[in-house]
Amino acid sequence: MPPKYKPGGKAFPVRGKPRALPPQVPSSIPSSSSSASSATSTASGLDLEAENQFELELCWCIQQLQIELASGKLPEKQMHDMDKIVNILKSNSAPIVKKRQVMRNTFGNYREKMAQDEKKFRKQVSNVKFTNSTDAEMKSVFLRKASAVDKVSTEHDEGTVVYPEKTPKLQIKGLSSVDSTESSFKFNFKAPEV
Repeated sequence: MPPKYKPGGKAFPVRGKPRALPPQVPSSIPSSSSSASSATSTASGLDLEAENQFELELCWCIQQLQIELASGKLPEKQMHDMDKIVNILKSNSAPIVKKRQVMRNTFGNYREKMAQDEKKFRKQVSNVKFTNSTDAEMKSVFLRKASAVDKVSTEHDEGTVVYPEKTPKLQIKGLSSVDSTESSFKFNFKAPEV
């Protein structure tokens, strides 16, 4: 049986007056510029710059999740949850609001973390130096191991030995006749005669 309604009880507190909505701020943008700004907005309702920023944040979050998944140090349940989160973030049908909510719940202040990563990688990039490789000066020679030598090998001027390629000799005589003299395969026992 459902509980009885008791105003002011623990399960049903007394409701106060409904609050009034906050006053709306009138739009100070002229109508001519609003049509121009809607032309630059994309299908998601964001302008081009905001959508590019969102895509950058989304890619960063997906990359961080994939790094964690690839480490293999997480328990099975957390890996399963992270896999679900990656699928939500990669989904084209998931709304932007849900993606942002998932990103916020997973990473906290992900924009601040992105800025810290960017600063860290800028320092690392400034320390990168390019040097000439000494391995490029060494020339390598590829030698193929010959399975069978039909003719005498010839030596090239570099000292490498090259064997002529063996061409397959395929002869079709007839479907029903088999020539046993050309066959090199033989059994090492005698077949019993019947």
